[in-house]
Amino acid sequence: MSAFAAWHPADYLRHYCAEVADDEHATLRFLVGELVGHGPAATALDFGAGPTLHHALPLAAQVASIDVADLLDDN
Repeated sequence: MSAFAAWHPADYLRHYCAEVADDEHATLRFLVGELVGHGPAATALDFGAGPTLHHALPLAAQVASIDVADLLDDN
């Protein structure tokens, strides 16, 4: 994991999450659109989540439990 030794999630958040970029708007619209019409589920998995939870949030009303996983412990 030495390639990630200088990784700081707070720096990532400041750089990528200071505002919502167009691609994130599209991703969130897609996620919400895909959930329409699906019934509740017991669990969901957000893998490769990084240091944020915003992609898991649209799932919150649809599932009882969300497991979040990432390669880096700091995330």
